[in-house]
Formats: sequence, C-alpha cells, structure tokens
Amino acid sequence: MYPFFFFLFIGVVFVFFQSNLFLHKYIFPLKFDLTIPLIVYLSISQKPVSGGILSLWFGFLIDAFSGGVMGLYTFLREFMFFLAQILKKFFFLKNKLIFAFLVFLLFLMEAFILFFTFRVSAGKFMELKRLIPFCFTRAGFSLFVWIIIYRFLFKY
Repeated sequence: MYPFFFFLFIGVVFVFFQSNLFLHKYIFPLKFDLTIPLIVYLSISQKPVSGGILSLWFGFLIDAFSGGVMGLYTFLREFMFFLAQILKKFFFLKNKLIFAFLVFLLFLMEAFILFFTFRVSAGKFMELKRLIPFCFTRAGFSLFVWIIIYRFLFKY
C-alpha cells in the first residue's frame, strides 16, 4: 500500500508542475510532461490494477487542470498504460534504451492524437511538419528531467 500512495503523491506533484497553473510560456517556454515516463515506470513496476487506477487518476487531474476537453487526457493516459502493459510482455522494458524509445513513441502517439483531434475542431493548427521536431524536443527534455528525478526519488 505504501508504493501506491507514494506514486500517487509523486504523480500529483508531477501534474502540478506541468499544469497551466505552474508553467507559463513566458516563465518557462519549453513544456515537459513527466506523467508519461511515470506511467511507463508504473506499468513495469506495479500491478495492473493499482497502476491502472493511478494512470486514470493522473489523466483526470491533467484534464481538470488543463481546461480542455474533459476525458481526453484520461483516455490517453489509460491507453498508454495498457499499451505499455502489452508491450511489457514482448520487450524487456527495464532496459533504459527501450524505455526511452517507448516513452518517445508514446509522446509521438499523444501528439498525433491531439493533433488530429484539435485539427477538426479548430481552423488554425500546427503543421504536421512541425509536429515531429516538437515531439523530439518535448520527449527529449522530458526524458532528461525524468532521468534526473528518477535518480533522486526511486532508489528504494
């Protein structure tokens, strides 16, 4: 029960730091997302039920803080968790290179889903040729921050 509440606290802190309440484009122009690496880590280290509940909760918190379409991030985070659960059976995700590659693929998947979701609803949208470099920078920066945080938090 201790790891569940520990990951719940860490996830709430991560959601707070990446939310619109804390980050503003003038204060810190490069946004990061720490919940995606945390969800992949949860799929490796936790049981499917507790990890699924945590990823559902993180998605709900992101939906509540983002002010966007309710349920979108909840669906994305839960889908990412179960996709990582499926891929855990085929790949050794404790390898850092495969972990980083999976996190990058999940960033790319999230960006494409968000791109095509909001492209329909809005006339102005990011061009597809700018989407891939954006995903590279966001995933790279998020992995860099995750590696720093991982070394301090998850030593037990």
